[in-house]
Amino acid sequence: MPLTDVIQWILDSKATGHLVVTMDMEETTLEFRNGDMVGISGESLRLDLGHYLLRHGKITETQLQTLVQPRSEMGSIKARMVANGILDYATLVNSERSYAMEILMDLLFVTDGNFHFTPEHGNDVSEDANGLDEDVPNENSGARLEKPISTQNALLDVMRRMDEWNRIREVFPSNLTVIKATGESDDFIHKALTEANEPMSIGDLCMKLELGRFTVYDRLYRLYHDKKIVIDRMNDARENHDALGPIGELIENARVLLAENQFEEARELLSTILGLEPDNADARDLVRTLREHHLNYLYQQMPPHLTPVLTMPREKLKQMPLSQKEIFLGGRLNGKWDVGMLVVATSLGELDTLRVLRKLIHAGIARLQ
Repeated sequence: MPLTDVIQWILDSKATGHLVVTMDMEETTLEFRNGDMVGISGESLRLDLGHYLLRHGKITETQLQTLVQPRSEMGSIKARMVANGILDYATLVNSERSYAMEILMDLLFVTDGNFHFTPEHGNDVSEDANGLDEDVPNENSGARLEKPISTQNALLDVMRRMDEWNRIREVFPSNLTVIKATGESDDFIHKALTEANEPMSIGDLCMKLELGRFTVYDRLYRLYHDKKIVIDRMNDARENHDALGPIGELIENARVLLAENQFEEARELLSTILGLEPDNADARDLVRTLREHHLNYLYQQMPPHLTPVLTMPREKLKQMPLSQKEIFLGGRLNGKWDVGMLVVATSLGELDTLRVLRKLIHAGIARLQ
């Protein structure tokens, strides 16, 4: 099911809840209220508003370091930005919208992944006196958007940009396309290429800048037509083609982590690799091997015949600093379903169900009996 259809359903049904999208093994959570997007979060720095503002020159590195220090009575990072005069409220809102749309575009232009929607009832929002969202115990402090984004307008923007995306891919067919800077430009991507002082693959550039593919491709396309970059006509026959970037080394590191049963670390590394080279055959093979070994390991830790039960009242789950998946699965531990039945009965999928269950057990929120 295309992700655009999922979001269209959320819009049409005016749904409220959390949509967890997993692509290239990286999770992104989109929060909706009455069909419109009101929040976005994830573990990658690409999904961090502070680092987005830094990359786009809205704040300095010193300001960012100050903002991420343990918070004072001023509240959230966004509240402190405005209170300290680092950004005015209008600039914050506009920047945050661009940030959210960048992430949404990156999700919608990838075709392989999975999703899980958790509906919620009620539209409680905690705000401070200035209208800036306060941190809440089970939310990422930067997850809540200051102003909702119209899902309808976002989908229309995606449809409009489909043709644009196809034109971009004609010029840059893959992440292995190698480019180099020419001339001068104030664009931060051009500056990164200039500082590198050598040709660089688009995949390596995405890794260096910690940006989504769509944003990098979009800016490179403009630079290409402004004759500020050129495509290096490197091909597989060149002796140093395989040494262009860290992909080979990353794959070897993933193999080592897998051999040492460091599954979550290997998962994260493979996610990075597939984000740069979605068609990398070695990485795809390792993902299949990782899944098989991880499942075997988890079933050894949590045998299918044992029954997981909560160690606290179910209603307290939402008061805990848990992810939406953890709250969802915890709410389904009824003391009757064993591990094998739980895997079949939930919509998270076999591996995700076991991964989340193991986290709940390690946190003391659940136990096996």
